Amino acid sequence: MRGSVEVHRYLVERSIPHEFYRLERPLRRIDEASAVLGLQPEIVVSAELFDSPAGPILALTPASRCASAPAVARAADTIRARPMSAARTAAATGYFADWVPPVGHERPARIVIDSSLLDSDVLYASGGDTGVMLVIRSADLMRATAAVVAPLCEPEEAVDLEAPAERLEAPAAS
Repeated sequence: MRGSVEVHRYLVERSIPHEFYRLERPLRRIDEASAVLGLQPEIVVSAELFDSPAGPILALTPASRCASAPAVARAADTIRARPMSAARTAAATGYFADWVPPVGHERPARIVIDSSLLDSDVLYASGGDTGVMLVIRSADLMRATAAVVAPLCEPEEAVDLEAPAERLEAPAAS
């Protein structure tokens, strides 16, 4: 497995300023970081890998939200995208699926980033090891990834509780 050394090398080779923060204990998933560090969930970056006919796509979103597969496909200009399994994500990136950093992967992927992440100056992401956080400015993350910016987290549809439920008609007996 790859780790924070590969993330650091990737960023140094591209002259991207960054810092690492070692947590007191390893975390299982990146979305736990905001609670442990007392951060707003909107500034913690989650990285999820998608399969597409055009190849793998890495979607960067706030850890508190999930990327929409159709939105990822639109941003990457492909006909469809499907979330990759944990095993395939680990094989493609070299990192644990729930702790994928935004850069330094074993195999390159197209990268798309949710536009809301650019509202924050500083972002926190997986540093490659489960106990290490990458601290990076959003502008520097954009330089490091050359990501396509798009809304990736579509709002959930509101459910109208007062609307009558649709009924399926039973097929007529022959």
